[in-house]
Amino acid sequence: MVSNEKKTAAKSATHINATIDSTDEQIYLESLKRLLDAKRRGDWLLVAEMLGISAKNAELSFARIYSKYHNEVVDALNTVIKNRKKRLKKF
Repeated sequence: MVSNEKKTAAKSATHINATIDSTDEQIYLESLKRLLDAKRRGDWLLVAEMLGISAKNAELSFARIYSKYHNEVVDALNTVIKNRKKRLKKF
């Protein structure tokens, strides 16, 4: 049977939704939000390639603060964004 229902696009799993217990956590969550704002299309693929994981795993690890790869993903995403900004300044 063929379904006539329209498929809806799934929302991106990349959102930070955590309870804040201290000012250090507040500062860290703000830095994660700034990284998300600076992220562009294709960045998860670059991060995944750098770490040897899938792009979806990289995205989910970023959102899950206590996951195994979270710190590595944050560092790699930060590197990707800094490298892009550096290349853009050359022009």
